[in-house]
Amino acid sequence: MIPKSEIEYRLNKVQTLLDKYEPDWSVAVITKKISIYYLTGTLATGVLWLNRGSTPKLFVRVGFERAAGESPLEQIHRYTSYRDIKEIVDYTSDSVLLEKSTMTLSGFELFNKHFSFKETKPLEQILSRAMSVKTDYEIERLRKAGSIHQKVFEEIVPTVLSEGMTEAELGSEVLRAQIGLGSHGLARFQMADTDVFLGYLSFSENGLIPTNFDGPDGTMGNCPAVPCFGNPDRRLRSGDTVFIDTACGYDGYHTDKTSLYTYGNFNNPEAEKVHNICVEIQEHAASLLKPGAIPSEIYNIVTSKLSPGFLEGFMGCPSEQAGFLGHGVGLHVDEYPVIANKFDEPLEENMVIALEPKKGIPVVGMLGTENTFLVTNTGGVSLTGIRYDIIKV
Repeated sequence: MIPKSEIEYRLNKVQTLLDKYEPDWSVAVITKKISIYYLTGTLATGVLWLNRGSTPKLFVRVGFERAAGESPLEQIHRYTSYRDIKEIVDYTSDSVLLEKSTMTLSGFELFNKHFSFKETKPLEQILSRAMSVKTDYEIERLRKAGSIHQKVFEEIVPTVLSEGMTEAELGSEVLRAQIGLGSHGLARFQMADTDVFLGYLSFSENGLIPTNFDGPDGTMGNCPAVPCFGNPDRRLRSGDTVFIDTACGYDGYHTDKTSLYTYGNFNNPEAEKVHNICVEIQEHAASLLKPGAIPSEIYNIVTSKLSPGFLEGFMGCPSEQAGFLGHGVGLHVDEYPVIANKFDEPLEENMVIALEPKKGIPVVGMLGTENTFLVTNTGGVSLTGIRYDIIKV
């Protein structure tokens, strides 16, 4: 369970950010489960009510006993209707901060039928800022996730690749290995309406098939309804590239990593050159991950050095290129900040960012690397290993 001191620190951090960015705030209402977990220590279905200057109150609709046992909060209440909450909380403001991107319109209408707030403000960015700078408690879990990731990708995957196995079979082996070493198995994203099971596993050309996911990877996936994990029909052949991009979670916290393998008789100097350039891009960007650095400036410094020819197919297929170079990770695989244009707030020490320079080549597939880095005064420190080369099997 999360220590009481850790929860108190997080709550104080959020309220300090509210004071800074919303100086007139009075009420903040949190309903997203993972946000509630971050601030209470329990993944409750319910409402976390923050009043300025008052004790936080957690209201639980389902799983009250578990929440009461997991969370160190002093005030945890059972409720069946928002009417029950209204009888306990104090509020005089006409304004409320909410996670507007995840609270549905019907959900808000039901909520506000009881509270009649006249103004709503978004809470997401404040929570994202709070969650982006990791504590020692969180970094310890991220290091563990990264060590599992490294062992699976660098030591175990090369031993399980075998001619004739399907992408889906490889995915099963990767998942089995990660869970066997302590991973929780789940890959949690905050991007709306996003279902990703484990990640993306592709042999050669399948890595160039666009999906509906906002990222550089491509994959045939399991089927049109599940365009992720691995395809059950595509079998491994000599001369294939094997591209694996998965999250690995430990105790709720994720790292993100991509490794590239070649199987059997593979001889393509162009592909190796492209991959090596991606590694150089990652190392350059990692060296810039220092407190005070501006994400948009990192993005432009790094990409401005790439030739027009290399940029074609960089960070995706030519028609489906992602507009970023990296992203925060933590309780979600996709967190703030993003190494991209328009992200202009400076990095802070102990942010954790996955860098993923990748480029697709016709027939050969997706090439490149991804690793998760801790922001330090000397630059990014990899949590997921330092082997970035093509692993030949």
